[in-house]
Amino acid sequence: MTGQSPAANSLTVRERARETLDRLRPSERRVVRALLAAYPVAGLEPITSLAARAAVSGPTVTRCVARLGFGSYRDFQRALRDEIQAGISSPSGRYPGAATAPDLPGAPKQTFCALAGLLEETVRTIPAHDFEASVNLLADRQRNVWCIGGWLSHVLADYLLRRLDQLRPGVRYLDEGPRPRYHALLEVRQHDVVVVFDYRRYQREVVELASRAARQKASIVLVTDRWLSPIAGFAQHVLPTVTDTGATFDSLASGLAVIEALVEALVPRLGGQAHRRLAALDDLRASFSPEPNQW
Repeated sequence: MTGQSPAANSLTVRERARETLDRLRPSERRVVRALLAAYPVAGLEPITSLAARAAVSGPTVTRCVARLGFGSYRDFQRALRDEIQAGISSPSGRYPGAATAPDLPGAPKQTFCALAGLLEETVRTIPAHDFEASVNLLADRQRNVWCIGGWLSHVLADYLLRRLDQLRPGVRYLDEGPRPRYHALLEVRQHDVVVVFDYRRYQREVVELASRAARQKASIVLVTDRWLSPIAGFAQHVLPTVTDTGATFDSLASGLAVIEALVEALVPRLGGQAHRRLAALDDLRASFSPEPNQW
């Protein structure tokens, strides 16, 4: 690497990628997202493998690496290996071992520690640019917001809808089942926002629905896992989360945390409008519910 300041040389590859993300072309951003979603392993693969992860060409990866300040892909990989040598490890190295089942008294603690690890690594994985841009889209009351998920991740889509619906109008759910979804898709218009939750094994119908919404000029925000749903190839913004704890099932805890973070960031953007909507909902609940009611 040449022409780099001492401060630039002190940055990790991850830090370089995050700082440069908002200055990259869309295809180059896909490279960075693929890298961050499986950091540092994705960057240690051959250039063709990283290109395949990001659904871009090899020259695009080369240009992206140059934008990060590396003279070649070899220099880029050398920096990653130096980081590993210095003690930077993959997420799995931070989790408690799960090769054997623990005694029952220790099981809750082990699970909670693993979930805490997911959240910590997710914070490091999500690009700040994509998060901030997603909040801006959700704060735009001129845009309708649509929420969609897969056979399990639909619970996250429903949770996001219930939160957003308390803060702003124009929030809708792409219900499960062909007929409701197809009819709703007819109403997705240009500049709407479609928030998609898609985790492995990726559901073909969800991918196709998101693709169709993108062709209708809606903005796609994808919440996915580190392996990246195929939707990442055409989404405007991708929020990858860490889901694998080494347990029987992947966890959606980090996806839920992303929703909470989005909502908390959204509240001050909406300001008094959101407060007035919440107050109006409280009045309605009081009027129609003679008994104490949970909302």
